[in-house]
Amino acid sequence: MTIKETLNYTKFYEAIEKLTFELSNLNISTTFESITLEGQCALINPTDYYGLELIRLDFEIAFFVNDSVVELATDTKWSNAEPINPHSNITFPVLETISISTERGKLFLQASSLGPVECMAQSRILLATFFGPSTNFIEIEPQYFTYQKQQSG
Repeated sequence: MTIKETLNYTKFYEAIEKLTFELSNLNISTTFESITLEGQCALINPTDYYGLELIRLDFEIAFFVNDSVVELATDTKWSNAEPINPHSNITFPVLETISISTERGKLFLQASSLGPVECMAQSRILLATFFGPSTNFIEIEPQYFTYQKQQSG
């Protein structure tokens, strides 16, 4: 191991701690049959650390109703050990359709008809480093947002 790799390694835990999951341009639309979520998610490395590679990203979009968390959508994105370079990100499309006949679909429509719905996007990742693939998932800090049903007019 060279001095440069050793110095970089000291930043490993800081990089892991600062990895960020971001859900952006999320559009939630409803019809009489379904709820569609469309947007992008990104895993962001805001640090100088190089050597992280993404193997798998699991994410969940959930909402809060009556002091409970209800899962709205989940997805898994696989990567072929794609590097997460310093000050860069890896993006994936989000496209999920939920039937309104499901319990979660009914609950979401009911909650959104009453006013703004507090939501959460959370993720966990599986990484590889210079030492090989990890077997432990890393939980990323959740992102909170509010969904407000558009008034038809």
